[in-house]
Amino acid sequence: MRGMKHNTLLNTSSAVGLTVALAAAGALVATSYAPVQAQAARTVLDGVYTQAQSTRGAAVYTQSCAACHGANLAGDIGPALSGARFVTKWKDKTVGDVFEKIKTSMPASAPGTLTPEQTADVVSHILSVNKFAAGATALAMDAAPLKNVKMAEPPGGAVAAAPAAPRVRPTLVLKEEWKETTESGDITVTQQHVMNPNLTLTTYGPGAKGLMITGSAANPQNPTHVWTGLCETGKCALTLKDKANFLDLSGQAKIRWVSKVSGFQKIHPIVKLADGTFLAGDWADGSTGDWRESEAYFAEIRWVKMDPARVATTGPFLDKVDLSKVDEIGWSDFMVASGHGQGGWSDVGKIEVYGKAVPR
Repeated sequence: MRGMKHNTLLNTSSAVGLTVALAAAGALVATSYAPVQAQAARTVLDGVYTQAQSTRGAAVYTQSCAACHGANLAGDIGPALSGARFVTKWKDKTVGDVFEKIKTSMPASAPGTLTPEQTADVVSHILSVNKFAAGATALAMDAAPLKNVKMAEPPGGAVAAAPAAPRVRPTLVLKEEWKETTESGDITVTQQHVMNPNLTLTTYGPGAKGLMITGSAANPQNPTHVWTGLCETGKCALTLKDKANFLDLSGQAKIRWVSKVSGFQKIHPIVKLADGTFLAGDWADGSTGDWRESEAYFAEIRWVKMDPARVATTGPFLDKVDLSKVDEIGWSDFMVASGHGQGGWSDVGKIEVYGKAVPR
């Protein structure tokens, strides 16, 4: 009996000790968990980005977002990213949702190309414009932790978005009409035949020396133009480059040229991007009956990559292309020519490009 009583006391003591220990552990867990709960309740009113991020984000926004959403975030082709409409749309969502939307689907012309840092910077700029104050802690460069940061109404309510500036239509950024040659015979087109002093001529392909300058400005039946007729040894292509500017050919940008063809030839626009990529467009133009002035909008053209050495298209049509920084623009008919007389060749006279100049 005495031994049993002793064991009972030990068990009771152990139970009490375990209860105390569990209670202490529970208090510790609760204490440890409190900051997590507090962090989960954060909102954009708590200074969730830094001023440095917003400053960088303004530059990224101007380069990659302003063309669709407007220079002041008031909206244009794309929706407004500031003001009551923006706040109403996003106030019940999280900063992570905003980050995810931008990272995966923007810019519309090249979705997914912004780095995590650039995305965080753009989100910071958007928050700043909407009058959410900056703080001391940088915005995370990942959507997951930002799912714990709620959007909210700005202090004093949503700021009225600045009125959107009238959309600027593309302007003439490149024009060439060709210098008439005084030489006789077949003359290969070179830089000396370029009338516009701001442009540089480049030819491509195994048949490039067969690109001829011919015609006369005084003869409407045969105006000064480039003729592909002697590209008999291989395909050829020609581009023009503005010495001072890249060309932004996004939005409503277009190309206009005067042309004439023979046989099955059709001329296609080609571009070289600032990163060196060559693209060829599916717009095929050319009249066999007479000189024809035609134009096409770049946004309506489908593009495929091109090998400039062979003047050959490669791979499938591209789902998305970014034409906001074009280095060179020109054309090719992607066919071998037949020589003099009727057969197969292309003529291109005046060419004009409408877009926006981007300083190099």
